[in-house]
Amino acid sequence: MVPGPVTGPAESGLGSSALRFHLVGPIGDLAADSAFAVALAGLWWRVAETDAAAVGCTTPPVRRDVSLRVAGLVDGIRRGRVIGTAATADRALAGCALLEAGTGARAHTGTLAVVLTEPARQHRGIGTRLLDDLLVAAPGTGIRRISAAIEENSALETFFARFGFAPTGRRPGWISTSSDQLADEIILTASVGPNGSGRTHRAGTPS
Repeated sequence: MVPGPVTGPAESGLGSSALRFHLVGPIGDLAADSAFAVALAGLWWRVAETDAAAVGCTTPPVRRDVSLRVAGLVDGIRRGRVIGTAATADRALAGCALLEAGTGARAHTGTLAVVLTEPARQHRGIGTRLLDDLLVAAPGTGIRRISAAIEENSALETFFARFGFAPTGRRPGWISTSSDQLADEIILTASVGPNGSGRTHRAGTPS
């Protein structure tokens, strides 16, 4: 059964509904349609305002930049260039993780674009499940190496280490923080597939 359009939390009773996990787009059961794009933009904005360290977020967030980025990623899902996993509760988008596939000589690689969890639902394992499902799905599209970029001294480094990610590079002064300071960006990479990361969850099953 294909779920109905996702909505924002104000329409959904987000706090009390059971979660469902999905693959997004042509390979999954959740459509990358305009409703999904609107829900993703809203989620991204809320996370960026409350959790600047989240993967893919910038400080301070700029609404136009978020909308443009979301439009490009959703188009990429439709065209098969982006892999997505999502969590929904009563048709509301509670979390999302997106992986952009490389091209040409880098077609075996992917770059983690975002890992977002609704602020009211953070620290409940949703981000872990979303990334886990993404790592399981990635090898089926030919991706064997994945990179992620995070701010230096971020708790995300510990989070990603649980999935086999390790630091492989640094960009000094790459991130402008909310206090107008410059922070280094750390590049993490991991292998996926039979000899790499990923576990045994399947998107679409209850957590």
